[in-house]
Amino acid sequence: NVQTLYGHACGIHDVCFDPHSGILASASHDYSVLLWDVENEDVIFFRGEDQKTKGYCRFTREGSLLAIGEYAEYESPRSFYVYDLKRQTKVFELALPDEHGVTALAISNDSKFLAVAAESESRSGAARLYLVQLETLEIVNEHLLEDTHCCDIAFLSGHDRLIAGVIGGPFDNFESGLIEIDAQSGEIHWQEHLGGVGIHLACHPHSSEVAVGFNGPTLRIYDSRDWSVIREHDFQGDDDIGGLCSLAYSNSGSLLAYGCSTGKFGILETERE
Repeated sequence: NVQTLYGHACGIHDVCFDPHSGILASASHDYSVLLWDVENEDVIFFRGEDQKTKGYCRFTREGSLLAIGEYAEYESPRSFYVYDLKRQTKVFELALPDEHGVTALAISNDSKFLAVAAESESRSGAARLYLVQLETLEIVNEHLLEDTHCCDIAFLSGHDRLIAGVIGGPFDNFESGLIEIDAQSGEIHWQEHLGGVGIHLACHPHSSEVAVGFNGPTLRIYDSRDWSVIREHDFQGDDDIGGLCSLAYSNSGSLLAYGCSTGKFGILETERE
């Protein structure tokens, strides 16, 4: 551990770095999102209102916009919204249906689109998948994923292909799987059953490689051009792993970090030719 930052009163649900400035954002169960000047260990921004748990946060590539999603806990209704950091104002907000909360969000590589998954607190019925055009700040599509719990989403190349880690839906026994979705039509182009009840995703910043972690515990690397398996890391027998809870590539793509339910984390070299 090289640094510890103090500022939240409750657990932190999500963190992300602005790739342009290096500013860190943290979303917490204490109803706030904080922006951090990491070098000086100072809070430079505070966003907290309405006693709603802030569960997710993502910067656009140039760092001018911050997307925030409210988690399905405590008071409802919840929202997801976009905050303009230069103008210091909220420029977009969508109130979710009653009892719904955000379960995942992603911003396309060109920062033109925001994808948001939301579902009811009871995890019954259809998950909702929203596609927001950030240039016009308009919802261009809303899709229903029947009887599906969406754990994680990410954009593949461009902004027309989404990869989602889901539970239920097209898979039996309420187990997890991987699906590729046409962001414009909502059509499922590809799917694979994984088993277990957990799944998390990370896309390589410069290639078609997609990392998928699920409760094997297994880490599988796919080539999203044809969904062939490039390699697989099987952690069975390692009692320190538990389940895989989070994944992230370094900016160069040469390293892949993984976090586990037991509190352990590790870093792998990507080993691409």
